[in-house]
Amino acid sequence: MWIGNEILQFVKRQLNQEFGAGQNWLDVAPQEATYPFITYSLISTVPTWTFAPFLETCRIQITVFTDSQDSTDLVRLVDRVKQHFHRIERLNPYVNPGTKQMKLICVKKADESIDYLNEAYFHAGRVDFLMTFEKQRGDP
Repeated sequence: MWIGNEILQFVKRQLNQEFGAGQNWLDVAPQEATYPFITYSLISTVPTWTFAPFLETCRIQITVFTDSQDSTDLVRLVDRVKQHFHRIERLNPYVNPGTKQMKLICVKKADESIDYLNEAYFHAGRVDFLMTFEKQRGDP
């Protein structure tokens, strides 16, 4: 299995855990998605374990969309995303509990923006994380 798929599935499980299933979409939400919703993408190069024999860092972009005219709603949701991923970092969870090949060992916020798109009447809040994963020794 492509390692990027496992990382994206991990991110989806974490977003579902915090926000509920059906509100989180890979790359682009369907047109009929109801607000608020979240999109997530792996925007860095695919992990290849070139950084170190057992460590790899990738960049994940998570964007929160809301149609609320109050930007504090968006800021609250973006803060919730950040808090969730920083909270799970302390747990060092396995990316795939079934295979136990990789653990999340570090989450750092790389970038953040809040945008009000007046012509579309919605807010978008984006946060990029650098996530470092540790490949368990002895795994292929």
